[in-house]
Amino acid sequence: MIKAIISDLGNVIVPFDWSVFCRSFSKYCNLSEQEIKVMVIDSNLKDRYEKGKITSGEFYKQVKKITKSDISYRKFCYIWSNIFTVNRPLVDLLNKLRKSYNLFLLSNTNEIHFRHMRKRLKVLSQFKGFILSYKVGSTKPDLRIFLEAVKSAKCKPEECVYIDDIKEYSDVASRVGMRGINYKTASQLQRELRILGVVW
Repeated sequence: MIKAIISDLGNVIVPFDWSVFCRSFSKYCNLSEQEIKVMVIDSNLKDRYEKGKITSGEFYKQVKKITKSDISYRKFCYIWSNIFTVNRPLVDLLNKLRKSYNLFLLSNTNEIHFRHMRKRLKVLSQFKGFILSYKVGSTKPDLRIFLEAVKSAKCKPEECVYIDDIKEYSDVASRVGMRGINYKTASQLQRELRILGVVW
């Protein structure tokens, strides 16, 4: 019997596009969008930030330094977070599921993004807990963060559904005993949830 629904955030609840950040940030430095992508988005620096190894202030200062930008912290936070849209069909589904199941969020994310989401995404107020990479100190696909999610849910792994757009991650969830679903569309997710006996 399923008791908990654990969902990824990015590209499940909130689709995102890093090119939006790169395009906006390019106005504050003398770098191309591709150079920004390589130096910031695809960098070890971002990985360290998402693992909580450095603070938001340190991340901002290091990005400024390597890109030779004079952007303000407030403006940086704005364009760093202005990459998200909302998957309304999925939010509607989560609002129905919360009436019968405990909802949890498991995400590779960072402090600036999550603070932004908490303020703007009302459905998150219905979640029972948040397992966040920058808090746990571990990112998917590391087993540690999945085990932390099961612990937070306070139920057996097989009583948890885990939803992620990245198949590698939903497969890891399945390996630890959860019911992993590789998210593609809201309608596909609904079909797979019903197969697992999840009702709303």
